[in-house]
Amino acid sequence: MYALGSVAKTFVATAALQLAERGTIGLDDDVNGYLDFAVRNPAYPDTPVTIRLLLAHRAGMAHDLPPSRVWDNDRKMLWWLFWNRGFNVQNLTAALGRRPGLEEFLKESFTPGGKYYGPNFWIAEPGTKYQYSSAGLQLLLPYLVEQVTGQSFADYVQENILDPLGMTSTGY
Repeated sequence: MYALGSVAKTFVATAALQLAERGTIGLDDDVNGYLDFAVRNPAYPDTPVTIRLLLAHRAGMAHDLPPSRVWDNDRKMLWWLFWNRGFNVQNLTAALGRRPGLEEFLKESFTPGGKYYGPNFWIAEPGTKYQYSSAGLQLLLPYLVEQVTGQSFADYVQENILDPLGMTSTGY
């Protein structure tokens, strides 16, 4: 077994482009049209975050949501981070508690005043600056794919990318 890490972004981009090709989504659509919570830089509330901007790392978001290590790892990985990478005890303690689902995590991260909201997450007006953002491409876009297709991102990837390519020893 191999953890894909950032190679997973290739699957995210492929899924988004497939959906755009089918006319299910538009690359220049505001992501808020597909989500049940708002994704807006509070300093630029009239500037939409589009699917194209997320794909191009130009949505004005920082690399990571502040608490993403807490959400994005299981207990074993969290302990490894604590012992081998100096992951702080406060984050470890919080992470070992109830882990929110992706929808709750994203909603509470993007909503000002939300449980996981960080004021330094937005770094620029959408469309004005390149900033590599795992938060946008590895968390927000897969969730958008789930909302549009009505299936888990893993199932979408399996059925629409891996199976058609004959990748029978690969799973997401």
